[in-house]
Amino acid sequence: MQLSFYEKYVLLTIDDEKGNVVHSHAKTHGFAGAVLIELLNAGLVEVSEKIIVVKAVQTTDPILFKAHTLLTEQNKSVSIDKVIRLFGSRLAKSFDEVITALIDKNILTFSEQKLLWVFTLKRYPTSDPKPEMLVKKRLRQIVLEGVHPELEEIQLLGLVQALDLHRQIFEKDKIKDAKRTIKTLLTDMPVAKSVHKTIQEEIMVVLMASIAVTTVVTAS
Repeated sequence: MQLSFYEKYVLLTIDDEKGNVVHSHAKTHGFAGAVLIELLNAGLVEVSEKIIVVKAVQTTDPILFKAHTLLTEQNKSVSIDKVIRLFGSRLAKSFDEVITALIDKNILTFSEQKLLWVFTLKRYPTSDPKPEMLVKKRLRQIVLEGVHPELEEIQLLGLVQALDLHRQIFEKDKIKDAKRTIKTLLTDMPVAKSVHKTIQEEIMVVLMASIAVTTVVTAS
């Protein structure tokens, strides 16, 4: 089954045992980065000196169309960090739409759990594990066995590193080595020395700022 880049990303953000999204930033800024990378791969935008340049290209993908429209409405070129913040705030519902699409494809299912008989927790257990297993297997082969990666796989690993999603892919005793290897791949691979590495770095900057703000608000 063919999955889009952002569908693969969303699958990686869902805990296999609990069925929940691992943390809120995966749904906002992380997803924003995944959509931006998909726009770039589809030729809907270009990057020049950390500035996103929108191209007059059409797409039938509803989420990419929405993202492309958001950028077009800015009426100017926008920096990568501002795009990630824009998408992070405006495309959160699109993350849920991706989950719905994965449920429609019978890859995920949906359930609700009550917490203290008051709060409702949404869960997305896996129905067909094969698509996600194939993605994870490929990433493990690249990181642990030295298999040569394709561009999209390096991009996924960049998001894994930025969002700290290693536990979703690697066994506990492999995580430390995996982090070290991914860091090396993102630094040394020719495809990583491009705008994709810049996008990954910008996601990290925005995430760190967001986490800092969240921590301050929670503590006050």
